[in-house]
Amino acid sequence: NIAKMVCGICEKLLSQKNNFLGSSMSCELSAVAVLVCGHVYHANCLEQRTPFEELHDPTCPVCASLFLQDHVNKWWQ
Repeated sequence: NIAKMVCGICEKLLSQKNNFLGSSMSCELSAVAVLVCGHVYHANCLEQRTPFEELHDPTCPVCASLFLQDHVNKWWQ
């Protein structure tokens, strides 16, 4: 249910539009980005975190951090 889902970046409800100043406006629906991995974000949150070169095929921030964390953990073992 999208009404209870949160953005993987700002952790605010996806049903609320997130503006550029970081506050949410509940009267408007937000544009949502769903990546191939299944993680969901406010479209503008993902745009702000994505380098220009990757805008057409953005890397998932959640998957990237999990991947990095896994490699760091293996390195320290």
